[in-house]
Amino acid sequence: MRRDLLATCSPGRRGGGGCVSELVSTARELHARGFHVFPCDHPDQQRCIGKHGPGNPCDGMRGKHPAVSWGTWAQTVTAQMIDLVWTKHGGQANPAVSCGPSNLVILDEDEAGALDEWCTTYGITLPATYIVTTGRGRHLYFRWDHDAQPIGNSPKVFGGRKIDVRGYGGYAIAEGARHASGATYTGNGLDVAELPAEVAEMLIAANNGGATDETISASERFLAVDRASPVPEKIEMHTRHQALIAYAGRLRKSGLDYAEAEPAYRLRWLLCVQPVGQIPEAEHHDPDCPYPVTWDEALAKLRDVYRRYPAGQAFDEEPVTSAQHIVDEDIEPPLYGDVAALLDGTLPPPPTPTILRREDGSALFYRGEINSLIGDPEDGKTFVTLAAIAQALIDGGSAAFIDMDHNGLASVVDRLLTLGAPPEALRELQRFRYTDPQEDTGRLARVVADCAAWAPDVVVIDSVGELVSTCDGNSDSTDDYTRIVNTHVLPLVRAGAAVILIDHFAKGKDSRAYGAGGTMAKRRKLGGALIRVDPVRKLVRGKGGELALIGQKDRHSGVRSNCEPLARGLFDCGTFVLDEPLDGPPRWHITSRSQVPRGLSEVPVADQTMRQLLVPIHQLVAAAAGGDFTVADLIAAVYGAERIGSHRSSIRRQLDKMTATGLLVVTYAGTAGGDPRRWTTATAEDPWTGSDDDK
Repeated sequence: MRRDLLATCSPGRRGGGGCVSELVSTARELHARGFHVFPCDHPDQQRCIGKHGPGNPCDGMRGKHPAVSWGTWAQTVTAQMIDLVWTKHGGQANPAVSCGPSNLVILDEDEAGALDEWCTTYGITLPATYIVTTGRGRHLYFRWDHDAQPIGNSPKVFGGRKIDVRGYGGYAIAEGARHASGATYTGNGLDVAELPAEVAEMLIAANNGGATDETISASERFLAVDRASPVPEKIEMHTRHQALIAYAGRLRKSGLDYAEAEPAYRLRWLLCVQPVGQIPEAEHHDPDCPYPVTWDEALAKLRDVYRRYPAGQAFDEEPVTSAQHIVDEDIEPPLYGDVAALLDGTLPPPPTPTILRREDGSALFYRGEINSLIGDPEDGKTFVTLAAIAQALIDGGSAAFIDMDHNGLASVVDRLLTLGAPPEALRELQRFRYTDPQEDTGRLARVVADCAAWAPDVVVIDSVGELVSTCDGNSDSTDDYTRIVNTHVLPLVRAGAAVILIDHFAKGKDSRAYGAGGTMAKRRKLGGALIRVDPVRKLVRGKGGELALIGQKDRHSGVRSNCEPLARGLFDCGTFVLDEPLDGPPRWHITSRSQVPRGLSEVPVADQTMRQLLVPIHQLVAAAAGGDFTVADLIAAVYGAERIGSHRSSIRRQLDKMTATGLLVVTYAGTAGGDPRRWTTATAEDPWTGSDDDK
């Protein structure tokens, strides 16, 4: 944890009544008072940080949407969890209080005087208590034991007055938060009084006896289960595996489905396993537990429990004395897949690409997976990955660039600014991190551990060759590559980042058609998309350029399903276009309509000369009145008119080869000593898309 970040104000980033670190301090203070706090959206964030999805879209009401799965998160909150999550959002998140685990009932008065008028009408006197003034009214806090008799949310129990009740299963935005109107939630500093008996009786009656099993959500049921079996705030080194298995069992027993359980489980894992940089060196050499528990190992335990035990079944938490024993004797996966759980929606959903969007909104890379971008040197691979980072930062996300290839900080930042990355995001260490490990494996390990704990949206590693070399590996060795990826890449993947590995084509003619150089494990270890870069027009500073993006592998088919199929199992991911006009800032986008020259995918990657000729050939065909060209036309287009004589034989050989492969056809055979032979492309289709659409 970067404590210095929590204690330092960021210029221009203000929340609540002061700098963003005040929100972290406020959340800690509320936690110290016994309130179970969790983070919500802050109106000053560029976009809502609430947990939204297809079934829970943002309604535009800023400052109130929970940024975590609060039902399971708030009940086990610790000061360390507060630091982790608030820092994740740059310290800028509104604190909220979960009423159930805090044993609170909060009367939410949205109209001044409404509660006083109700008390006068019914002769009720409310004791002096802790009150938070909100953007529109007041929150009056009262103590209530929900374990003995839960009081749920009741929006209509005060005779039509604008007074709501926040109880078991509800929450309220807390002191220190910023309202969308700009007002700050302020508290009066008093202690929380007990809920008067007469008010409690009315609320219980309105609840029809309180919240029942039928009305309490799975998350709320888990609160009661977890309160009955609390987990120590600090978990000792030797009991981490045992604690994680036990926690997974309680999640399964509570009835939570997998999607609800994983966020809560991940936060418990963060408590069990601190970042490597904070673990005493001696713990790395402990004979019973030589390494920290990786997220991969921890998540496997959750999956095993969910596959092995039905929802709600009692879970055996028999103590195990040896942490290493748990590692060696882990729960054996079932022989067959759980189709019932899949159909019930309790298994994890398939991954979908969300990183580096095209102009049609579909994306090219997956979070929580290893993705790869390959090509020849200086073909623009790094530029494309930096576009993914820039887009993530523009969206309010976070990213890291691990510069094994020594591009340099100045060069990387200059390119990011060219691509439109917000300067304020680049300044903040919680939004963007650049590092050059400098061939130091120890430094690299610290970087990976730090980034895994930070959990950014995107991590780019440039490049695979330098990564393997730094780790004393052989690019042709399956064992070496697997070891290096497991150690230095998978922790980032398990943290949820979209990891993009930059790699180079193989040198051998036959191997280039397959993809990157080195071991077959490079392709096997990819869980996301493998995309190659083919320059249509080289990227040049001040002039822009175009890069064809051709997919070679997509394990989950989330990218392929939005792309046009090409020959040999490839698929067209679109074209990266960078425009650098003289009268304005650079602009970039990725087309969804193919701009790959027809036939480019059919040409073997190894035949670079043929590939380079395809672009000017299609340009000549498109521009020529007759739709065809001569050898001299092509030489002039490629080398200049003054070089026609010196390249005639080599160009003619290439044209004959392309004719033999079916890419070109001869339109006029020519005559000896007379008119030259002429060629055109194999069909009359649009030469840039292979379709009959209008050009």
